[in-house]
Amino acid sequence: MNEKILEQYWQYLRGKYRKKGTRRVEYSQVKLCLQWINKPLNKITKQDLNNWQAYIIEHFKPNGNSRRVTSVNHFFKWYGKEHYKLPIPKQEITNKIVLSEKELNDYIEASKKDPLWHMIALLQIDGLVRPGELRNIKLSNIDFDNQKLYLDDTKTGDNYIIMSPRLTEAIKNYLPYRNPLPEYKDYLIIVPTGNYKGKRLGEQVAYVKTLTKKIAVEAKITKHVTPYIIKPSAITNDFNKNINPRIIQRKARHKN
Repeated sequence: MNEKILEQYWQYLRGKYRKKGTRRVEYSQVKLCLQWINKPLNKITKQDLNNWQAYIIEHFKPNGNSRRVTSVNHFFKWYGKEHYKLPIPKQEITNKIVLSEKELNDYIEASKKDPLWHMIALLQIDGLVRPGELRNIKLSNIDFDNQKLYLDDTKTGDNYIIMSPRLTEAIKNYLPYRNPLPEYKDYLIIVPTGNYKGKRLGEQVAYVKTLTKKIAVEAKITKHVTPYIIKPSAITNDFNKNINPRIIQRKARHKN
């Protein structure tokens, strides 16, 4: 019904956001909203949007609804109907899972069971590498002499991390175990088994999620551990050690 305008909006998002994931989230929330209202865009009223917001508030969690409404507001602003703007639902304050220094050390120790496990654990904790960035690490971007690992097209643009001595050693120890297909020989992390054997991670970030859980189980960590809590846990522990916030900011590659 609104396919043409949605295609135009998708092209707009491609120009606005570098990261594919951000585009997909923005686009999918708008598409679901329009499908629920089930009217041609030029006949949608503010009351239709109010009804949609009442529906999502009743059926979905508050923190997810904040993103849903924000995405729809962005769309109608782009469409020229900024006066359709909806109020952002209040978010719930939640206590996020954070691993202690001991748990992070146990995680690293448990990862030594496998060279790939150990390298990824140290990329997560020492390098503060985001899960989505792991897939694009290339051998040609690793400068062992200066202990720098360059990252292309990250959330904060092209950047680099300073490799700790133990991360440098873990990467070197992992290299003999790589068995890439010819077209993936420059990628650092190669899937060792399964349907993607010999290929880079690509879109299979779920592989890192599964691996992270395996390491956490091996470390006997009872918390629900995912790749997305490793980095903030490492940052929190740096703050607890009274490390200069500016140093932490640079290490984490955060703009603010």
